[in-house]
Amino acid sequence: MGRWICQVLTIVLLCLLGGQMVAAKPVVPSGQITGWEWQKLSGEAQLLYCRQAFAAFRGSPAQSYIISHGVQTLTPEGLCDRLHQFYSLPDNRDTTLATAAALAPLLFADTPLGTRY
Repeated sequence: MGRWICQVLTIVLLCLLGGQMVAAKPVVPSGQITGWEWQKLSGEAQLLYCRQAFAAFRGSPAQSYIISHGVQTLTPEGLCDRLHQFYSLPDNRDTTLATAAALAPLLFADTPLGTRY
């Protein structure tokens, strides 16, 4: 009887740990989602997208032509903040994430972080 209980507890523990491992990996959001979906994502999923979009931006030739200090000092976290600013305007919520990621750093380069409208 004791051996059976140990086996059951081991299986339950492995299931719980396996479920946590699967849940711990957020999926990178698609650039085709809109602001409505963006606002529903976890902060971790948003930051994952921002890190990838930021890396793509820094690797592109276009970034070398932008002289704004606000854009040149941008970080992945700053990009996420700019996206939050962009999507805090109701008229922008139907814009795709890929478009917002391209526009938001330029549109809000000189606004304080954390600004919402």
